[in-house]
Amino acid sequence: MSEHEPGRCATETSPSTIRVVRWRHATAVLRSADTYSSTGLAQLLRPPIDQTFLAQDPPAHSKGRRPLEPAFRRDSIRDSAELIREGIGVAVDGLEEGQIDLASSFARVFPPRVIAALLGLSPSNAVDLARWLREVDFAAVDPGLARAAARKLDELLLALVMSRDGRSGSRILQGLPTEASDAVAILRLLLDAAVETTSRATIELLALIARDSELQNACRDDPLTLGRTIDESLRWAPPVTSLLRRAVKDVRLGGTHIPAGALVEVDIVAANRDPMRFGSAADRVDICRHGQATLTFGTGVHTCIGRHLARAELVCATSQLLSRYRLVALEPRVNNPHGLPQGMRLRPKLAVLLRAYRP
Repeated sequence: MSEHEPGRCATETSPSTIRVVRWRHATAVLRSADTYSSTGLAQLLRPPIDQTFLAQDPPAHSKGRRPLEPAFRRDSIRDSAELIREGIGVAVDGLEEGQIDLASSFARVFPPRVIAALLGLSPSNAVDLARWLREVDFAAVDPGLARAAARKLDELLLALVMSRDGRSGSRILQGLPTEASDAVAILRLLLDAAVETTSRATIELLALIARDSELQNACRDDPLTLGRTIDESLRWAPPVTSLLRRAVKDVRLGGTHIPAGALVEVDIVAANRDPMRFGSAADRVDICRHGQATLTFGTGVHTCIGRHLARAELVCATSQLLSRYRLVALEPRVNNPHGLPQGMRLRPKLAVLLRAYRP
């Protein structure tokens, strides 16, 4: 039996899973792929994502992910800044002054446009992409609609993959496997991550800014304040709220025995608000808090490959929006999604009602 972080128990158990809530224990789980595996979770993911590196451990994981990493490095995202600005600008141009739902009218509009542009797809393809991704999520209430949307999505992605060559301008396409079915599966994974999690992070950030006029003005005038606000929003309300792993051997974690084969749920929200890591005010939003790593984008071999793209989109989207509108939060309502992917839990979708005024 191996042991990590012996001492006071920092996990909570249920009949089926062991929930990890402390930052140091969560970090130990996510960084120990040889002890806490992702491979056994493929059956919890919907096809074809269950065949990607998300559900693999090294070395198979590295083989699928490593060729893609250059496309998502910070310098690569910086080189794509104009495409990102254009995709977001179209979404901002489509807004009107008055009472609007920024979730459906903006936060869920620009991410498909951005990822489509990075893949070399046309603006009309981006519109189709956004619609089909929404419809795929309706599997629980309209399976036929979801299947049709998934088929159309795969057909579009397959055509994109088959048309690529060594001169492709998309770094993402250049990093995909040569086998078409494997390439389409990875594109489905990237689309799910790039669209769903970015939109949720944007919604939480805009709601935070809209509720505090002083903070909103500071974010509008000072890029440093905006950056710190984004980091704190991501800490306090991460779009992915938990991650699952499976113990491959008996282990002790924080004084708790975890038997081989047990599911281990890493609670990202709890870990990001752990007072032992972030102080006694960990459960409060504090934009002056900076310099401490969070688990919003994970850690270890499965650290989010698109983290630099996500942050660049949040900066660009918020900057463009605040340069043209003043936001006032109205009473929010929560719309629970029709079906969340298993293996990771996403923050519930919010319909953030705001008044947008020209400043």
